[in-house]
Amino acid sequence: MKYSLRIEKPHEQLIHISISCPVSPGRQHFKLPAWRPGRYETQNFARFILDESAEMDDGTSLQVEKTSIHNWMVETSTKGTLIFSYKMYANMTDAGGTYLDEDRLLVNGINLFMYKEDLMDSPCELSLELPSNWMLGGGFMEEGRQQSFSDYHQLVDTPFLAGKELFHHEFPVMEIPTHIWFQGDCHPDFNKLEQDIRAYSEAQIQMFGDFPVDQYHYLFVSWPFAYRHGVEHFNSTVIAMGPGHRLMQGRYYESLLEISSHELFHTWNVKYIRPTDMAPYDYSQPNYSKLHYITEGVTTYYGDLMLWKGGVWNENRWLKSINGEIQSHYLTGAMDHISLEEASIQSWTNGYKGEAVPNRKISFYTKGYLVAMLLDYTIRKSSMDAHSLDDVMKQMYISIGKEGKSYSKEDFKGITEHYAGVSLDKFWSKYISGTESLAPALQEMGRYMGITLLEVSPVDPVWNWWGMQVKKEDNQWIVDRLYEDSPARHAGLHIGDEIIAIGGRKLGNDLSEWLTYLEGSFRTEVHYFHKGKIKTAQLPLSSEGRYKVPQFVLIGNPSEEQRQHMQSWKSVKAGSKLNLG
Repeated sequence: MKYSLRIEKPHEQLIHISISCPVSPGRQHFKLPAWRPGRYETQNFARFILDESAEMDDGTSLQVEKTSIHNWMVETSTKGTLIFSYKMYANMTDAGGTYLDEDRLLVNGINLFMYKEDLMDSPCELSLELPSNWMLGGGFMEEGRQQSFSDYHQLVDTPFLAGKELFHHEFPVMEIPTHIWFQGDCHPDFNKLEQDIRAYSEAQIQMFGDFPVDQYHYLFVSWPFAYRHGVEHFNSTVIAMGPGHRLMQGRYYESLLEISSHELFHTWNVKYIRPTDMAPYDYSQPNYSKLHYITEGVTTYYGDLMLWKGGVWNENRWLKSINGEIQSHYLTGAMDHISLEEASIQSWTNGYKGEAVPNRKISFYTKGYLVAMLLDYTIRKSSMDAHSLDDVMKQMYISIGKEGKSYSKEDFKGITEHYAGVSLDKFWSKYISGTESLAPALQEMGRYMGITLLEVSPVDPVWNWWGMQVKKEDNQWIVDRLYEDSPARHAGLHIGDEIIAIGGRKLGNDLSEWLTYLEGSFRTEVHYFHKGKIKTAQLPLSSEGRYKVPQFVLIGNPSEEQRQHMQSWKSVKAGSKLNLG
């Protein structure tokens, strides 16, 4: 199949696509993916498609019929070459989207290029007709504006940037050419980025033993507004971040490194080590899997862990990462209701934002991180630090990823039990298939490493006292989450209500400040709007709180044994190879 991408008027944000392919008489179906790898929810990319047309290479016009949301049909009466054309409105600012304006282009082919099922595994060519003064960057195998791909899968797994201005820096990591591309308003410190990226990259490569591809590209899209999103690809990642002027500052830079390390780890875990449920990808429908505690949870854990193992972070910074994940998990009202396996399936209906039903959604990224860490601890303890989850992931890469195979739950569990040396049936039933509290296991892990798990009251009194989360939206305080059996829920508040006054005082930007000021009173009167009607509720003002969040702190004088456990955890060592026959 030959694809042509053309831009005529960037300010219209329209991308012209033509697909040329050989056909025989019959019905020809062109399909747009219904989802994209890395985002396990149904998409609706087809809503951006317009002006479809078709003709044979002799100029004969053909009728195009849309037969379903993601399918277009053309009927041909002769053998020859069919040219199918359409436009896409490119205004997606996320890292998995496609965007165009007068200055820049971001292409993720998964939402732009249609496919014919009978030609998906055939070689593809892509011709880029871009403004002559635009630069081009991405994980292409060749230079220039004529590109070749082994098949459709590689075509849509090779995102790229183009525009009037791209910042580019190249450096080797253990002889692997590594490229950093920045697009948008930002001032990247390439020396700092090179130092930190090299540190965590070397730790990851040392753990796995080699790198699956011969080059790697970071495609950073810098936006002027607050944003954070990344997507993995076979030899690259697209990371959309903002605001651009803060990317090298404090917490923003830490966040940039976290997501960059996470996406690099995906090069092994998902791009090569892939569940059978998604091998190969079926772009026409949801690819259901219960294993996203591995694909995303393990990756999120290692993304942060490798910053510590690589020396970018110290112990306190790594504990801060763990505590952040614990707090996020406890912010979720569904942690006692939804298992990790169920959450993996639910993403196709619940999506990644909001809750369809209050307190019935968890993140397999967040809980998956914590369970991966506990699994790591379990292996270390039972093997007396001879093995760890590092060995499991390396073995998954050697015996499954590098062999072109895929894995099941039983494969992952079996390899894990080999290195642990014990049955992990109870671990799976408690924390992966079940919903048992993680707190006792976290406390046990802390004693092993010389860190203490404390029960801490949330800083936010709205959560601590009332069991409620609020968000500021258009200068309004909106109820965003209500926990089960909470004072706020019992008082009659609903998600979406607007709180307008506390204790007779109109709210501005000072909700938490007023609560702190009023602390000590038994109760206070809260006025709020519910469906346009003003209502009143009585809520408690108590510094004791009813909600506690576990948080780790380093103990003052860890034992020599605890120090050794901590040092072993930080070290990077090659895992032994398991003969699976």
